[in-house]
Amino acid sequence: MSSTGSDGEEARGLIGIWTWHLGTNLVIACDRVCEHIDVPPEQGLHGIKLERFIAAIHSADRAALVASTRAAMDGRDTFAADYRIRSALHGICWVRSIGRCFRNAEGRLSHISGYLTHMDEPPSPPPEKSREEVEADLVDHLVHARDLAGDLGHDMLRRLIEATLLEAAHAIAGRLKRSETE
Repeated sequence: MSSTGSDGEEARGLIGIWTWHLGTNLVIACDRVCEHIDVPPEQGLHGIKLERFIAAIHSADRAALVASTRAAMDGRDTFAADYRIRSALHGICWVRSIGRCFRNAEGRLSHISGYLTHMDEPPSPPPEKSREEVEADLVDHLVHARDLAGDLGHDMLRRLIEATLLEAAHAIAGRLKRSETE
């Protein structure tokens, strides 16, 4: 067998599958998922406590995962969540978990099954802009909108945008004046 697995699952990013049985609060996971959460495969195949599974998830990512899972449990039935897991063998890596809720004949949730895949680290959100930067963007957009309205021959719209631009400039000037006196 090659290092990519018998059918190339590593090449596609698939790590493996898991099932959480709500009645027993046990998670059953395949060998590769166990490898990524530092659980011996024989334990994972027989079930580990949910808390042990969650312990491998980066603490900063747990709340979002819980919220996504809760939404699925409350009726959406499917979920997808991106988070980091810690492993002695693999270090910290980003994964995507895709899962589905299953219900018994009475409609009560019985278990959630899903799979894990590797993913690239998501891009960092852009740094928050200062109030001055946001105001400058607003003025730039209003000027652009005014020019577009004029280019298209919408004279009334151009005048309305000019009035809005004038009001925005007045509000910004008032804020600047107040901040100088404080």
